[in-house]
Amino acid sequence: MSRACFCLVALVVLPVAVCAQPPAPLRDTSPQTGTAVIRGRVLVDGTDHALPRTQIKATSDKGRTYDANTDGDGRYELKQLPAGRYMVLASRSNYVAHTWGQKRPGGAGTRIDVADGQAIAAVDFKLMRAGVVTGRVVDEAGDAVTDVQVMPLRSQYNNGERRLFPAGRAASTNDLGEFRIFGLAPGRYYLSAMYRNMMGGDTDDRSGYGPTYYPGTGNMAQAERITIAAGQTIAGANFTLLPIRTVRVSGIALDAQGRPLGGSFISTMSRSMLGMGGGGTTVRPDGKFTVSGLTPGEYMLRTNMPGGGEAAMASVTVADSDINDVQLIVQKPPTIRGRVVLDDSAPAPKGSSLRFFLQADLPIMGGANAQVKDDFTFETTMAAGHARVTFFGGDWRLRTVRLDGADVTDAGFDVPPTGINGLIVELSARHADLSGTVVDANGAASRDYVVLIFPQNPEQWTRPNAVFTARPAGDGAFKLRVPGGDYYAVALEELEQGVASNDPDILGQLRDGAQRLSIADGETRSLVLKFSPPVVY
Repeated sequence: MSRACFCLVALVVLPVAVCAQPPAPLRDTSPQTGTAVIRGRVLVDGTDHALPRTQIKATSDKGRTYDANTDGDGRYELKQLPAGRYMVLASRSNYVAHTWGQKRPGGAGTRIDVADGQAIAAVDFKLMRAGVVTGRVVDEAGDAVTDVQVMPLRSQYNNGERRLFPAGRAASTNDLGEFRIFGLAPGRYYLSAMYRNMMGGDTDDRSGYGPTYYPGTGNMAQAERITIAAGQTIAGANFTLLPIRTVRVSGIALDAQGRPLGGSFISTMSRSMLGMGGGGTTVRPDGKFTVSGLTPGEYMLRTNMPGGGEAAMASVTVADSDINDVQLIVQKPPTIRGRVVLDDSAPAPKGSSLRFFLQADLPIMGGANAQVKDDFTFETTMAAGHARVTFFGGDWRLRTVRLDGADVTDAGFDVPPTGINGLIVELSARHADLSGTVVDANGAASRDYVVLIFPQNPEQWTRPNAVFTARPAGDGAFKLRVPGGDYYAVALEELEQGVASNDPDILGQLRDGAQRLSIADGETRSLVLKFSPPVVY
């Protein structure tokens, strides 16, 4: 057998850096109560049956949340609401959560404008019953396998590649090998069955089972999707686990002073499944560890200092042979230093008003916020690995990212354990102004839609901040700013929640019916768009 190929990246990050997120909006300090009221009723979709004990949440544009529960007749009332715009959501166990105004599960809802003292009635909901999938998991001999995790998944585009994302609650098989997944919204799903056979210990047993996708393949490209309607129960989604020879990964875990991290836990996460399929082992007193039962694939190994604190990560690619001498060493995270360069398209803002985000390619590795100083330099830390710059700064937009003279805007750049000096982030305020309205098939103006503006060159679709989206303002019109260029413009009734607007599969469907436009920096253009046919997710 050939020796396993592996790439080790010793990463250490502070707890806040591991799961860093883009900056949160400023907290709202306005009064929490007002004089407005929203009321309505909740029924089961397609019936006159009232739904008591349904939770109703109204969230304002300022981030305030107000809630209530329906009574025995399915009625609710949200009181003491301040004036503002609200999204109202109804949710109940075994039913599909619904945002008022949405046209399909997971779609965007419609905001409700509320004035002081106003009472808005008939904000009613009809909730669909959730779907169910049942089945059985057996081994190659046809015997039931217990404790297999069965997960519903959906394919989504993320960081330049298509991945399977969890799309609902998982289920574990019982003593008969049976599973039952409930609470599913209507839609199309993949199913994965994963036997958690990762274990500690230096065992010679190499038997195991690889991840299996319905109806019984280890290749995600050959997996079949299951279509579930509202309230539907699909039975007989059966799996036969695929036997496979497993691999053992061993190494040592040390702190920054080279002392054994005895007692700490090594967690093992599948990179292809976004951290699912976890398992691991406890580090022995001498710092050594062994994780057995790994099937071929890419994994992240991670350990924390006992009691929390700094962490170390390693990326391991498992093939068909054991991997030895992996080192997890707690070190300070690498530092990234650089400066921001502005063009002369607008008066320069104060440097400290700018902030951007370094996004790691692998979602489970997070990223880091970079706060710019008044002299337009910045310094931040993040886990070693591959990263891209994303920037959202009002009138300013990301133009180019350069490292050692090379343009890394699209490709991103590697962050080595030694850090980076001289990352150049170039920003521009040059833009074109687009505005417009959307009409339906009868020519009537719509007040509920999403507009996508995307480059005519498909090679640019996956570039950070290259696809622009807009929703209508209170007057029903949309407004947005884009860099000068050649674009397609489309209007959709909605874009399903969780779907990336730069997904090439989605944009490819929209291109043929899109409106073409060319616009230069400094130019203003008004559009009237018609709805495009719904896309297939």
